Amino acid sequence: MPPSGSSPSELRYTVQVGDSLSKIAQKTLGDSKRWPEIGILNNIADPSKLTVGMVLRIPVGVPGPLEIAPLLDNTKQKSTRETVKFTQEKDSILATWLKQKRKETVGVIYEQGLFRRGTQNPQSFIAEARSLLSGLRLSNSEMNAIAATAENEGYLDAVNTWDNQYLSFGIFQWTAGSPNLPGELGELLTQLKRRYPEEFEHYFQQFGLDVDGSDGVRGWLSLNGTRLTSDYQKTILRQPIWGYRFAIAGSDPMVQAAQVLQAVTRLDTFYFVKQTSLDGHSLSRLITSEWGVALLLDNHVNRPAYVAPGLAKALAELKLTPQALAQANTAEERRVLDRYLKIRETYGTKPMTHAKVRGDRIRRQVIAGNLSEQRGSFVSNRTLRRG
Repeated sequence: MPPSGSSPSELRYTVQVGDSLSKIAQKTLGDSKRWPEIGILNNIADPSKLTVGMVLRIPVGVPGPLEIAPLLDNTKQKSTRETVKFTQEKDSILATWLKQKRKETVGVIYEQGLFRRGTQNPQSFIAEARSLLSGLRLSNSEMNAIAATAENEGYLDAVNTWDNQYLSFGIFQWTAGSPNLPGELGELLTQLKRRYPEEFEHYFQQFGLDVDGSDGVRGWLSLNGTRLTSDYQKTILRQPIWGYRFAIAGSDPMVQAAQVLQAVTRLDTFYFVKQTSLDGHSLSRLITSEWGVALLLDNHVNRPAYVAPGLAKALAELKLTPQALAQANTAEERRVLDRYLKIRETYGTKPMTHAKVRGDRIRRQVIAGNLSEQRGSFVSNRTLRRG
């Protein structure tokens, strides 16, 4: 029986001399790494300042079965929750569905968490879901550019919980953000909640994960009503259960559609913005082919600060002005982009990662006929989406 005054879902613990949250988690839960759960449950702002005699609420749940939301079926009827148990085999984290008695790999253990490449190919989804995406007012050009760029990024159900961004998800690896900063994952989930509230509630909200404000680019996540801001609060997202919940959601067509839409809106943050390094011209005036837009977006995902300066350097080396490029033909734009591709391989103090390989992949989409290099071929529906 739980102590008097506690519920069946939690216990109580009185802080003793020498205690820390990790020590308490080891004593009560058998796992020192679960200390963020205790801190969040008790709204502790600074885990280094515990007071002797303080009574903490301790979540019941020694490592054991946890609940996930299975993939919604075609009728959009909510499925009952499923219970899974996580185990480790060599360097992999596995989830066993207790009711169905099936097992699948969640991801590979790496550094502070896990890495999951995923199985849901964005190119295949975009090719098969044109009607769904058109309903979100995405143009064919926008779909083509995202499909090409996503080949250099991730799968729709890709998850990383190993680096300093705590949890990254999807084709553009939207992150939970650094300590005390919002992340692009918060904005993705804001869009999902707005457009597909049933899916958002099913995969995330019923487990306490919500969004808590965004600025249109980045947003905050909250768990059980507490905004996740500090390092220790966000650390809870490294747990396999959260990576698995996101991985399952990444197989849902509505969540996938929200990802493609969010990827397209990234263009709003830089492509249509006037650039000082380009004499006040926006990139949308200078580079207008589907191929060119995909290359710029690819650069922006990897090294956002290098896009406009890199193109400016290409123009300078070719002795062209931005105004001349704005009035150029297809052959001239192609010549500028070829130079820009070479520049981005070495540009900046930390050059673009695998720049040539990434550029070659996108070029293959042109050769395959999936991406046009004709000037003026890129069509944006941003005005329609705003209307």
